Amino acid sequence: MNTLINTTVLEEKDLLTIEELSESLRMSQNTIYRISFKGELKPLKYRGRNYWRVEDVKSYLIGKGILRNENSIIKAMAI
Repeated sequence: MNTLINTTVLEEKDLLTIEELSESLRMSQNTIYRISFKGELKPLKYRGRNYWRVEDVKSYLIGKGILRNENSIIKAMAI
């Protein structure tokens, strides 16, 4: 299934919860945790919850070739 990334959330906040990140990237929470476990996208822990920096998420997406820059999507992400 091919879907596009919802970049509006990435523009509005500095930190994202797992729910927000999952909705924005349109991938399951398990997939995000798997990417994080590999060390490709590192969460911040605060009071027992994980948060991801938007800048880290954007850098990850640019590194994977999904984003050209902060605002443009160059290809659909396969889940």
